Amino acid sequence: SIGQSREALRLAVALILVRIVASVAILPVHSFFKAGVAAICGVDAESKDAKDITMFLAASHTVFNVVLSAAALPFTKQWAQIIRIIIPDAKVHRPGRLTAGAKAHESSSKAKRDKW
Repeated sequence: SIGQSREALRLAVALILVRIVASVAILPVHSFFKAGVAAICGVDAESKDAKDITMFLAASHTVFNVVLSAAALPFTKQWAQIIRIIIPDAKVHRPGRLTAGAKAHESSSKAKRDKW
């Protein structure tokens, strides 16, 4: 997201943070998760066979993402608010529009020029 829009940066940060939160949240139930994935894909989680390991990793990744998506879906508004706090909107510069402070500075500068 380097060099991309603010929304792209927000998306990248949101994805990283949600995965970190989900990874930490799954640690206490890791053994249940592992047993469930092994039962779903029909392989032994402790197998040393390359095909079983590949199948187990793919199934683990898929189950993790599906569960994560289902668990996060009801909280999208709250998550968006948190991300907007972390990465606020950029201050918009509008050429030709002066703020109150800039108007005061401009009028004092003009007064000084007129004085000379």
